[in-house]
Amino acid sequence: MTAPDRCQCRQIPLAQRGRPYMTNRSVGYAELQVTTNFSFLRGAAHPAELVMTAAALGHRAIAVTDHNSVAGIVRAYQAAKEIGLRLVVGCRLDLGDGMSLLATTLHND
Repeated sequence: MTAPDRCQCRQIPLAQRGRPYMTNRSVGYAELQVTTNFSFLRGAAHPAELVMTAAALGHRAIAVTDHNSVAGIVRAYQAAKEIGLRLVVGCRLDLGDGMSLLATTLHND
């Protein structure tokens, strides 16, 4: 089975965006350490799947921060744009001394 070249997402109506895990989402929350299958051996889900799941859970934004790469950003952006979810672009950089740095953009408008 091959992955689609194009994101095949659908708009999720607001009434169907469930909040099964947290009942109080009045405070905005966005997961800032999400890795896709573009992070070798660290992420398992396709970027579009992660964006769709975040929208289905009621999130208004999600960050994609693959390890030492921004390869998943393009497909995540396409999916987020189609369903109206805000995407925070980032990257987790592994430094030579064993430390890692999470770098995200300041403004994504």
